[in-house]
Amino acid sequence: MHWLGSTPFLIVAAVVGVAQSFLWWPLYIKKHQWLHSNNNNILLPTAPSFPPESPKPPPPPAPPSSLPDAVVSYRTVYDFVVVGGGTAGSVIAARLAELQQWNILLVEAGDGPKDGQDVSWNVRAEPQMHACHGARDHRCEIPAGKGLGGNTLINNMLYVRGSGEDYDTWARQGNTEWSYRNLLPYFLKLENYRYNVSTDFTVRQQRGKGGPVPIFRLDDKSSLVQTFVAACNRFGLRTTDYNTETNQTVDYVQVTNRRGRRITATDAYIRPYKQLFTNLHIMTSARVTKVLINSRTKQAVGVKVLVKGQERKIRATKEVILSAGPIFTPQLLLLSGVGPKEQLDGLGIPVREDLPVGKNMNLRFVSFPIHLATNRTLPSAVSPKKLEAIAFLNTAPQTNPTEPSHEILFQYEPKDTREYFSLGLIHLKPASKGFLKLSTTNPSDNPLVYTNFLSDPNDIEDILRGIKECLKLLHSEEFAKLGLRTRKLQAPPCDQLRYGTDDYWRCVVRHVGHAADQPYGTCPMGRRENGQSVVSPELKVHGIENLRIVDASVMLPVSNGHTQATVYMIAEKASDMIKNAWDWGNELEHSLDLPLRLSPAAAAFD
Repeated sequence: MHWLGSTPFLIVAAVVGVAQSFLWWPLYIKKHQWLHSNNNNILLPTAPSFPPESPKPPPPPAPPSSLPDAVVSYRTVYDFVVVGGGTAGSVIAARLAELQQWNILLVEAGDGPKDGQDVSWNVRAEPQMHACHGARDHRCEIPAGKGLGGNTLINNMLYVRGSGEDYDTWARQGNTEWSYRNLLPYFLKLENYRYNVSTDFTVRQQRGKGGPVPIFRLDDKSSLVQTFVAACNRFGLRTTDYNTETNQTVDYVQVTNRRGRRITATDAYIRPYKQLFTNLHIMTSARVTKVLINSRTKQAVGVKVLVKGQERKIRATKEVILSAGPIFTPQLLLLSGVGPKEQLDGLGIPVREDLPVGKNMNLRFVSFPIHLATNRTLPSAVSPKKLEAIAFLNTAPQTNPTEPSHEILFQYEPKDTREYFSLGLIHLKPASKGFLKLSTTNPSDNPLVYTNFLSDPNDIEDILRGIKECLKLLHSEEFAKLGLRTRKLQAPPCDQLRYGTDDYWRCVVRHVGHAADQPYGTCPMGRRENGQSVVSPELKVHGIENLRIVDASVMLPVSNGHTQATVYMIAEKASDMIKNAWDWGNELEHSLDLPLRLSPAAAAFD
């Protein structure tokens, strides 16, 4: 039984091998590029066809992968068409391009990076009754990044995974491969986190090192944030990495930047390797207006694209992958005839599949109601306003002792020589849900978005409980010596209310609160029989072949995560699922002994 004693060492060796494979994937790409360029005996046909009667010369080399600055001759047929060059789209396009025998087109409606350009779609929700009273017409702004990188162009760069329990809940709802145990390797794969990464192979690794996405802590922290952390410690919150433990913890923020510079998804996944990705074409300023679905076979066979005022049809021989984000992915599905039948019938859109697209939308609501000044003066040269720390706490441990109910954000706001700061609050488990629907059949018109923030009266009361926890921190011994003075917000409807009363806090939250992050869950994953899902656990659209969604649309609730980390992880996992579905590029080898047939789905566009 000697082999039993060596089993732990074998496991360690296997783990090390897998980790090395994550770190050295660029070399793997280069190797396969060389192999591909030196092996012209097997040619991947650009479209299904009958075998030629005589051998043909090899095709010319593909034009170089382009960010928008290069001239590219686009094909009319690709293996995969990825719609949306945001967070998920960048990951999917890059990971599929690792297999050089596949041709991939990434279509992005926005531009490539240019100085001074507007990188937001400026989406605004419909007027709200219970929130966003400080916004024009009570219309909340919905974060939606425009251009390559998507929301990573405009987000707060916070990297927060969420709790393992949230993902285990996904698995219990029928998505068995989406438990935290199964997802952790993908978080590790994407991360390049260089702080306190354990080298003890006898414990399970919790943070990744060497992945494409750099994750850094703030190098320059104010002394005031250290006071905040100490006050949290006094009230029982532990200082620990919130990406490994979330409940009753506090820590300095972790952000996706490098040396103070924002790192977008395109920066992380495409730009460093674009010379290797000769099989990846990127089309910008091009809006996909419709997914082409064969009405007889119910297969997605391509897309319609509006580019430079002209409409083009582009074929996908394997899959169309929608990564346009939680607003524009459901809009595109609805325009293509996939969605609630009653809505499509009302707009005269032929129904391809009756699914609950856009009927549910999760959003997190954030407000910064507490603003204070200290009794200290600062040097004239001070750092700009910045978010410095996050705390997760549970205000009702008797109901759910393992999960946090609120997130507190500490923001340092120095001005001239005065030291100011504010505390923000996010209620992590709101009962209010939003939805979206088409406004018109014109793809250029944004859909109608209804956030319904605070429409459930329990939500504002839960926020009020969180504010009272914040006030307890401010009355701690650590803050007492700073002589804190309140700074009343300019919120005219609240001016007649006495500062610090429950009615005052309710009024201020409704006035200054806004969306904390992009929405999610507009096309949720799940088994079709539950009647509430749009995609399967493999992220395939129910009832439509060769159509998949990979972005925040498919997410189920992640109460204390920020969507950036979750979307990166989903895209990494989806990349492997897609590769596995197509035998990691080996399907050509299996087809050499079989006669080629023209697919019915390829016969015509609808």
